[in-house]
Amino acid sequence: MKPFLVDCIVLVAAMAAAAVVPDIAVAQQPTQVPDAPPPALAPGAASTLIVRWIVEDGYYIDAEPASSVTLRAPAGVRVTPARVETAGRVLGGAEYETRITVAGDARPGRADLRGAVDLFFCSIPEKWCKRVTRTTTVPLRVAAAGEAPTAPETIQLELLVPLDEER
Repeated sequence: MKPFLVDCIVLVAAMAAAAVVPDIAVAQQPTQVPDAPPPALAPGAASTLIVRWIVEDGYYIDAEPASSVTLRAPAGVRVTPARVETAGRVLGGAEYETRITVAGDARPGRADLRGAVDLFFCSIPEKWCKRVTRTTTVPLRVAAAGEAPTAPETIQLELLVPLDEER
């Protein structure tokens, strides 16, 4: 897939154990804790995922078609809603909330959320619009029995618009 909108995809966790693992090349390195495991949710637990679009001055996310993030969860993990869409024209930024729930009988181990980001954005001064698609990964684990959960109550996925090469 061709590079699209994200200067940097950053998964920000309130705890030091959170890590960022985007599966695309980014212009700037996201904040990371070296060799830290992904945040862990206990079986039966839940966390809120905030999807935040950050739009630089001079650009906007167009209303039609709507831009979206669609997340696929592995067995034992549910994301509700699995798809969040922008509502109308977005200037400056917007936040959308989804819920990650781990089943009580979920198997311990990696449980990354795989995502598809579909963006339709425009340049105000240059009067052009562009549609781009990207994949992303939200790192996550299901904690083993007796392991202390490390995932915060709220996890944030920040999508910066646009990439340097798309200006």
